[in-house]
Amino acid sequence: MNSQYQKVIREANMAYLNMAQKFIRQDMKSALEILGMSQDAAELIMNLSEGQKNKYRCKRDFAVPLWRDG
Repeated sequence: MNSQYQKVIREANMAYLNMAQKFIRQDMKSALEILGMSQDAAELIMNLSEGQKNKYRCKRDFAVPLWRDG
């Protein structure tokens, strides 16, 4: 995969994780419904440190929202 595309995907992953984490912290019930994930997945995201998010972002070459439950 082109390194430019990998960079864009990684930045999108970090943006998604940051957005999801903020949303989950503000309103768990709505976040579960809108993000389409289980409470376990939401709690995992909610508790990620910046270092953990960065480590995940750097190891993934696909967009994060692939784990939808429904």
